[in-house]
Amino acid sequence: DDSPVALKILQMIIEADGDIVVAASAADGVLGWQCIQEVRPDVVCTDFYMPNMNGLSLVKTIMSQSPLPILVISVLMEENNDSETIMLVLQAGAMDILAKPPGGPNVRHDRWGRQLRQKIRALSNSKPLNLMRSPLTLDSKTISPPKKAAVTTGGIVALGASTGGPLALTRILQALPGDFSWPVICVQHIGSAFLPGLVTWLGKVTPLPIVHARSGDRPRPGTVYFPPPGADLSVQQGTGEF
Repeated sequence: DDSPVALKILQMIIEADGDIVVAASAADGVLGWQCIQEVRPDVVCTDFYMPNMNGLSLVKTIMSQSPLPILVISVLMEENNDSETIMLVLQAGAMDILAKPPGGPNVRHDRWGRQLRQKIRALSNSKPLNLMRSPLTLDSKTISPPKKAAVTTGGIVALGASTGGPLALTRILQALPGDFSWPVICVQHIGSAFLPGLVTWLGKVTPLPIVHARSGDRPRPGTVYFPPPGADLSVQQGTGEF
């Protein structure tokens, strides 16, 4: 982050529980990349808007030369019209993105601080993914495509994800054929302001139609459903409707 104050606050928040250590910090992507090569961290947290090398360029550099789990902490999450930029960052290899904290040092013990530390812990045990590589292909020896007849028995594929989910969901959905026989229901733990952009972007880069579920609709084969922003998603046992 190019703000010394922001760097100090973030370090206080990240280290608040005592089990995570900030190994190094930097004011731009160029210095950040130098630090990464020196200390070899378990997780990289970076802003997007920085001088000399922005967050997108830094993510591309890391993933092309020394892949690591990356969390982008940026005001991008608050800019509803910038979903394309967010998805470019995820496509380049960042595993998750989180809006910057709304307050000062006192946020280190609030919900945002806990969420940040939880994401860092989860990413420290994650294997970096990179959508710039070839899309994921499913192993036909271990995974058999569902048959058309299975739809009449109420078959549904359900995917749930949290930290790192957008990237993993993208790779999974890209691997499904355009004539996939079952409905796919996805629940992604992510900011409600970002969810519509994620759904729109996934619809552009995956072969199946991706929509927000609507109350009263029945899941259709070959369609991917996400809940509306800020809502839960359930299928009624009797009617099979959302």
